Amino acid sequence: MVADPVSAKVTAATATDQALMETLQADSVDGFLQAMDGQAAMTVIARSARSVDERTRPATIQDLDIYEVVAAVDTGAGKVVRAKHYCFDAATHMLTRVRYLLGSGESSTQVEVSYSGWTNAGGQAVPGRIERRENGVSAFAVAIHGAGMSAAAKDGVFDQP
Repeated sequence: MVADPVSAKVTAATATDQALMETLQADSVDGFLQAMDGQAAMTVIARSARSVDERTRPATIQDLDIYEVVAAVDTGAGKVVRAKHYCFDAATHMLTRVRYLLGSGESSTQVEVSYSGWTNAGGQAVPGRIERRENGVSAFAVAIHGAGMSAAAKDGVFDQP
């Protein structure tokens, strides 16, 4: 469901809406960590694996730590189990991309969500750009031009008993 705060209308989420929500939630560092808190299975695929991205000129060479996470993902039409590869820069430990398949067989779609332009906002790392590619074609990109973080609350929520 998608709510429009201006018109106060609620409509069913489209496939694009669902892809955007999955990208911003599940295909993120927070999604990676939340999966670890639930019923997900995680496997270390590689440490400091050399990756060459030839789409850039000159080609970008990067060492990656790659983790496979198998977890249930809410698609809006129900939950499906997906295996996703989360790739973190081995030097900075920032998420660089998440790769996975949607569907199976000949109708499957290769998804890659890339993160770039990381900056520091109030002590928190924030990506400057998030792009989702499906079968190598850009589906959408989100540019983050500014972010603000509030100070830590001293509300006692995390106090030790």
